[in-house]
Amino acid sequence: MLNICILGRGFIGARLYKFFLDRLGNKANIESVSVRNGSYLIRQYDIVIDAGDRSYGLHNDKDKHMIKAIRQELLKNSKRYIYLSSIQVYNQKSKVIFEDSNLEVRNEYIENKIRIEQELLKSRNDVIILRLSNIWSEESPIGTFIGDQINKVKNDKPIIISNEDETSYIDLVYIDDVVKLIERFRAKDKINSNLFNISSGFAYNIAELKSYFSNKLELKSFPYQNIVVKYPPLSLIKELAYCPKTFSYHYNKVLHPFLNQ
Repeated sequence: MLNICILGRGFIGARLYKFFLDRLGNKANIESVSVRNGSYLIRQYDIVIDAGDRSYGLHNDKDKHMIKAIRQELLKNSKRYIYLSSIQVYNQKSKVIFEDSNLEVRNEYIENKIRIEQELLKSRNDVIILRLSNIWSEESPIGTFIGDQINKVKNDKPIIISNEDETSYIDLVYIDDVVKLIERFRAKDKINSNLFNISSGFAYNIAELKSYFSNKLELKSFPYQNIVVKYPPLSLIKELAYCPKTFSYHYNKVLHPFLNQ
């Protein structure tokens, strides 16, 4: 029987836990480990999926020490270790970003991500790092782009479009597309690289998105002239049949009805 550990019970961790529970049921022992209490029952895992970081910002000092100790323990007691990092670690001025593109520390959140990546790879050279784009759902937390727009719409707060928004872009991937891809990483016997960018391959104009949210409109046709290619998915991602549906598809199916409830 498979032993699976999901570190973190936040936005992504909770979705991963539910997915594996529904998918594998009694074929696996699936454990969700809280960053705050650090207790876990199984000591040897077939796979650990590390979603322990916050969606934005940093843990407090106490939780930082706790999660560092948990990670070191799990690294020693797992066959495969997957860490969920962020696409934000790259220099955002680049038009096209690959896995070997330059990194840029712009804030503490990014500095923390890069540091953890380095610490994990120093401990084990077979750690898999998934640099995720902006992952979203109807449950996106406040502090994330989609979460903030949902909060404003639901609470009848104005959505302000700034001059910067007119020239800013964001790559968005629906959380269930990412969860399904992680399951394929779990099931694949051999993986020949450590680092993968997980994204849709397109970046959407923020001003346009805010306009749709503000008016709670259905996206009948997304304005493709405002899309620029930024994060080309790697060949192995294609091999794993990673083909995320467009933001407009999930917006119309999931978010538009939710905003209009």
